[in-house]
Amino acid sequence: MRRSGNPFVDTGLCVIAALGDKSSIEEITIEDLKEIFNKYDIVSANDMVKSFTMVLTNNTVLGQAAYKTHRKEMYKDLLEAFLRSIEEKGEKYTCEICGQSHGFDINDIWNDVVTKYGYKPKDSKVLGRDFFPLVGSLGNDAQALPAASRAVNICPLCLFAVNYIPLGTMLIKGKLICIESTSEMLMLELIKDIAHENKLR
Repeated sequence: MRRSGNPFVDTGLCVIAALGDKSSIEEITIEDLKEIFNKYDIVSANDMVKSFTMVLTNNTVLGQAAYKTHRKEMYKDLLEAFLRSIEEKGEKYTCEICGQSHGFDINDIWNDVVTKYGYKPKDSKVLGRDFFPLVGSLGNDAQALPAASRAVNICPLCLFAVNYIPLGTMLIKGKLICIESTSEMLMLELIKDIAHENKLR
């Protein structure tokens, strides 16, 4: 792996590095991602912490009241689909977060996940704040921001990594912070301390 330059993705990658006892983001491999995901129950952790909805809103699968009976199972299936898709090569799209080429389309997995649990599929699923912090949504932001005339394109690695943000953040005067630094060593050490403290809680 490598730093994306995006503070949200990099915070998530630092948390993953902390959980995998890595000394840099570059040491993280696809196999490490799988091992850490299977070893540490990020689904249950995110279901317990308030910072999860602060990062990804209440409209996530995990926070959505409409999915009453299978929230955690659907959320886990989505994360597993992101994880599988990281290995799939593609040149169809360019991630607007990290700049990497990929072939991932959220529609390919969204309808599979929701129909598996008996919910009605959508004609088109678009990425919004429920998948990535602070990205605009077509329903609201496109009316105020003409540049937001289409959904943002994000690769599966960036979508996967941001789900680890809640474990690597803290509140300062009621505000949730993400740490980003030109010094990866400093950033990683600070986030490791926060992640381990949050994990103990």
